[in-house]
Amino acid sequence: ALTTHTQKLNKWSNKFTNSKENAEISKVSSSDFERLEFLIDIQSNKALVDAAKPYSVIFHKAIDVIPESNLTQAIQILNSLNFDRVLTSGLSKTAIEGAKNIRNMIREFNGTVVAAGKVTNANLRQCMREIGAC
Repeated sequence: ALTTHTQKLNKWSNKFTNSKENAEISKVSSSDFERLEFLIDIQSNKALVDAAKPYSVIFHKAIDVIPESNLTQAIQILNSLNFDRVLTSGLSKTAIEGAKNIRNMIREFNGTVVAAGKVTNANLRQCMREIGAC
């Protein structure tokens, strides 16, 4: 099974022309990749980002179903796919509940992290403090 996942990873990473992208994708271990491949469709998302050029592309809330233990690897994949933004509630129901993960994503993601999930005028300042956006 390990060889199969490594072969899949190599097959997909070889489709990228940028060596930095290959290096970033190859950081994902094959055991993590088995779970992540069902959550982030690398081939389809790469095709989407490429087709959208020159427009920016946002990875919309799908990141929030990724297990927290795989968040770093998922962000590496999104970076390698050249997503410009990611919309997230930090793997939680609300942005305030997911503030710790949003802070980590801001630190690791090459693009812009857009906090979402019950952000209102009434809690905007609290949300910004919790996330560290102020």
